[in-house]
Order: sequence, then structure tokens, then C-alpha cells
Amino acid sequence: MVKSNLKRFSYLLNSQIIRDFKITLGTAIGLMILNIFWFIHVLNGFLEGYLENLKYQKEILNGGINTFTSFNINHNRMSISFILLLLVCFCLYCCYLWFGEFWGENKTSYTLLNLPISRKFIILYKLLAAFFFYIALVFFQILGIVIEYFIFNARFPKEFLKYESFKELIIYSKLNFSYIIPDYYLNIIWLIISLIALVLVIFLFSLLTRSFGIKGGILGAIIGCSLIFVYYILPSIMQLYSVERFFWMIGISTVYIIIGWFGSNYLLKNKVHV
Repeated sequence: MVKSNLKRFSYLLNSQIIRDFKITLGTAIGLMILNIFWFIHVLNGFLEGYLENLKYQKEILNGGINTFTSFNINHNRMSISFILLLLVCFCLYCCYLWFGEFWGENKTSYTLLNLPISRKFIILYKLLAAFFFYIALVFFQILGIVIEYFIFNARFPKEFLKYESFKELIIYSKLNFSYIIPDYYLNIIWLIISLIALVLVIFLFSLLTRSFGIKGGILGAIIGCSLIFVYYILPSIMQLYSVERFFWMIGISTVYIIIGWFGSNYLLKNKVHV
């Protein structure tokens, strides 16, 4: 029984990833291109505003001039607005994972809900599909950093260019992506648990909307807003220290994981109909 469930689980996960491959690839590449264009815009502004001043300094200092790497241009580029855009795309995809089953001409909810497999496995494979989407987004942002490295080296005047190895590039880029790919093990734990909570709350919102219509959607939105408030806003109001904030976020995420998991499982078993 367990082996058969695992086989169906593996099949469903592979099917979901293959079915959504164009969406995943298109979104990831689109965000990467947007990021690269923003880097080029910032680089152009830097060259126009500072290049003449750098040449003047070189003449005055008789060759004593600072040199630059792509990180000097890149380190402020990963703005909060871009991170929010990435998270918005991620949240929309999490909604699509369920709404795509129930709506549209090619809805597959009948087949999915009539499979001889536990509802928990259905939630789990959707969760892993969401993580695959997130990893794809992050991977292409890292690829974008490498492309920007070559763009910078091709366009920046060699006299002001400092050699930057790929190892240094990766190390420096960690600062850009600290919110989405932290390198410290406690932060990695925090990110994974927080993402699981976010995904399961979005799943709960989607299934509430499917089960109860607008009223369910409003209830799901309230749950989602409460997560944002107690997770992001309340710790600032309480003025928690870093360690206290970490354990607060882990605790809150755990609570919402329980709510999202059991709520979604209950709705799939008892309320969601084809």
C-alpha cells in the first residue's frame, strides 16, 4: 500500500512539474531578464555619472584611483521591490496549483480526487511542486548574476576594472540573495519553515475559495493577512531581539503549517467536490 502510494505520488509530482514547465521556465527567465535590464540601467547611470569624475581623479592622483568590480554596481540591486515581485510570482503559482485543477477547459480535478491515494500525498506533491518552482526562480537569478558579470567586464573601462573571480562573485552575491537563499544554517531552517507555512496558507485559501466561494475566499484572505501581521509586523511592534525574532517566526510558522496542513486535508476529504 505504501509503495503504491509512493509510486502515484512520484507520478503526480513528475506530471505537475512537466505540465507546468513552460510556466516555470517562462517566469524564471522573465524575472532574470528584468533583473539584467535593471542592472544595465544602473550600470549606464553609474558610467555616465562617475566615469568623468574617475578620470579627473586619476589625473590629480597620478594613477592612484579606486578600481571596481561588478559587485560594486550589483550590491544594492537586489531591492526589496524585486524580492516582493519574486514572492508575488511564487504566491500566484501556489494559487494556480489548485485553481488550475478546478477551472478551465482542461481541469483535472475529477481524475485527481478519484485517485486511490491519500489526500495528504496530494497536498505534499503540490507542496514539492511549489518548492521546485521557487528553486527554479532562484537558480535563474543566480544565472543572471553570472551574465551581468560578463556584461560588466565587457562594458566597463579596463583601466578602472578590478579582476573578480567567480568564487568572489558567488561570495559577494550571497549578500544580494540573503532573503531568498540564506547561507547560514539557522537562516536556511527559517526560510524552509517559513516557505512551507506560506505555501500551505495559500493552499488553504485556494481550497476555501473552491469549497465556499467568495465567503471562503474572504476567510482564507483573513488567515493570510493574519500570517503577515503576526509574522512580519507584530515582531517590529514588540521590538524583539534577533534571537527572539527568530524563535517567534519559527513558532508562528509552525502554527500556520498545522492550520494549513490539517485545514487543507479536511477540505479535500469533506468539502471539495469535482
